[in-house]
Amino acid sequence: VATQSKELWRWAGVPIVASDVDGIPDLVQHEQTGLLVKPNDAEALAQALLRLYRDAPLRRRLAQQAKAGLAHYTPEAMAERYLALYSQLVAR
Repeated sequence: VATQSKELWRWAGVPIVASDVDGIPDLVQHEQTGLLVKPNDAEALAQALLRLYRDAPLRRRLAQQAKAGLAHYTPEAMAERYLALYSQLVAR
């Protein structure tokens, strides 16, 4: 678990381009914490990467906002949320 947390922080500060599939949009909010592209759309992926390459302020903003939200996904934070959920369910 500690290794996973360190791995997350290693990539913090890097702008994200990801496919808009499955649970990815739960982690990457388009235009806020990264850029999402349609799955299997190589042209859209290339355009998103070029956009980040050409737009330094966008790269910085997306990276900063993603890093700020990363603390929400540390193993410790997730464990606290699960504990709170379990406590709620037991109290019913």
